[in-house]
Amino acid sequence: MKKPPVAVDLFCGCGGLSLGMRRAGISVLAGIDMDKSMKETYELNIRGSRFITSDIRDVTKETILEIFDGHDGPKVLAGCAPCRPFSSINREGGRKHMDYGLLNYFASLIIDVKPDAVIMENVPGLYTTGREVFSKFLAALREIGLNPSFEPQLDFADYGIPQHRRRLILVASRGEPRLSRRSHGHGTKKGYVTVRDAIGYLPEIAAGYRENSVRGHSCKSLAEVNLTRIRLTPHDGGSRTDVPMGLWIPAHLRHKGHGDTYGRMKWDEPAPTLTCKCMSITNGRFAHPDQDRGISVREAALLQGFPRTYKFPNNFEVAQRCIGNAFPPLMAEKVARALLRSMESRAAEETADSELVKEIDQSLPLGQ
Repeated sequence: MKKPPVAVDLFCGCGGLSLGMRRAGISVLAGIDMDKSMKETYELNIRGSRFITSDIRDVTKETILEIFDGHDGPKVLAGCAPCRPFSSINREGGRKHMDYGLLNYFASLIIDVKPDAVIMENVPGLYTTGREVFSKFLAALREIGLNPSFEPQLDFADYGIPQHRRRLILVASRGEPRLSRRSHGHGTKKGYVTVRDAIGYLPEIAAGYRENSVRGHSCKSLAEVNLTRIRLTPHDGGSRTDVPMGLWIPAHLRHKGHGDTYGRMKWDEPAPTLTCKCMSITNGRFAHPDQDRGISVREAALLQGFPRTYKFPNNFEVAQRCIGNAFPPLMAEKVARALLRSMESRAAEETADSELVKEIDQSLPLGQ
């Protein structure tokens, strides 16, 4: 390609996908998100990119074209629509339905803007329960001449992320995009990147404290009863069922669901999927493998594939939402590089075709 691609990141959050694209060589011009609490973190880390606070339903073709105006490189639209509308099944009038409105708006923008490439990430349920609307999204890509390639359920641990996180990943370009083969785990030459690999070197801290030598290495305080529960939970993978029943909350006595709550991570395995409550031991297997606390902001960020230098807000609730909802930047970079390979291959083919046409024209007799 003669000029580097430029991108707009829809649903940008705190910048995980933007960072990955930038590291791959795509210039990210702007991120758009309706959550204004993401603005400070995004602009602090994705320097030079604009953060636009807006609901995608208010974003128009003109908005995007204005951002792209003056940039001649190939145009990329990227987006990770919020997972909740795609994975939560509601009941209304006795019928199950799923709200895919945000993805439909994304598809409409693609048709209007006609980018040269698209990156999209979402939950696997989009391919199963939401297959009809996913088919419409694919049709929108093909309508403007893009060739989509997707994997409905990639586990990011298979690509060197220290976390089991299964997502649908899609790339589309005018070339023949192909996602890279898995590089880690069973059947490969590399083992999984583990919790120990990602956070094992960080200094020890207690619940509710901060370690000033490491940026963001602070964690939530715990109520006394939860501190007692976690102290009694065996190290390296212990669960709430290992704690005396007298300390179980009433809901756990009535049913066996949510088995990972109050659980510890395992040192020598990837972390479980981080969520927007990833620093709360009451919301998943988010307790440290052997320290009596939940994971810290920095530990959550490292398990999500953010670099140590990435800055997050001091507010725990905003920080865990930033991290848990993000597209892991390291995975985003791998996806963006796969997309770039297809775009470069297509550009090389077009150049070769152009040169061949010139050669043929020059070989023809005058007037023919």
